Amino acid sequence: MGGADFFFTGARNRRAGSLAVALAALLAVFFLYFFDPTRNHVPLCLFHHFTGWDCPGCGMWRATHCLLHGDFASAWKYNQAWPAYVILAALGFWNSKTGFSAPIPWKGVVIWGCVLWIIAHALMRNFVK
Repeated sequence: MGGADFFFTGARNRRAGSLAVALAALLAVFFLYFFDPTRNHVPLCLFHHFTGWDCPGCGMWRATHCLLHGDFASAWKYNQAWPAYVILAALGFWNSKTGFSAPIPWKGVVIWGCVLWIIAHALMRNFVK
């Protein structure tokens, strides 16, 4: 047990890491419920600052805020790729709980479909006005 190996091994540390991620996600949702990025200025977005393109992360903040308040139409307006991110996150969670060799039918097609959806959304959002 030397060095960094101590922090990344064992069931206790995995549970602590999972708890920390869950707590951070809960705090983010709590913050986003009360902070309205559609009305208040979102902190400086470096992606938008350096490229001039609309940032998928900023649209994600706005869409998530709208979803937390039950406004599905506005959420779709702010980020049409939101469902693709949810699908990818669900697959990632599934794989983390069952192992990466878990047989999910059409997993590769779903993953590449979501990736292409996100890329197409980014291109359409920034280049087709």
